[in-house]
Amino acid sequence: RFLGQLSKKLHRKRIVIALDTARGRITVHGWRKRLALQAESVMPQLEPFCAGFLCTDVDREGTMTGANLEWFRMLRDATSHPIIAAGGIRSQSEIAALEKLDMDAAVGMALYKNQLR
Repeated sequence: RFLGQLSKKLHRKRIVIALDTARGRITVHGWRKRLALQAESVMPQLEPFCAGFLCTDVDREGTMTGANLEWFRMLRDATSHPIIAAGGIRSQSEIAALEKLDMDAAVGMALYKNQLR
């Protein structure tokens, strides 16, 4: 109901829904609570309310351990909407791999620490 009201008020093209996931399940309340939902299962239901998704792999966020490309491939298969991938991205080759999946990348820690390879 909330998303329906929001998308009518702002228009869906202005809304990006953030889906933060830890151990394969959506997290809420500052990543402290995991739901029994997986991002790839709810994305099709959320599509009518947004222009795209910001999908963060919480388990890798800030670690510079590398992007979970397998998970991002699953997300790509779940929606045709634009996706911004986040979590653990540490190299230009990972950014290129995400680009091949037609995704943008949010790179944080690797840039902050000047360690993007």
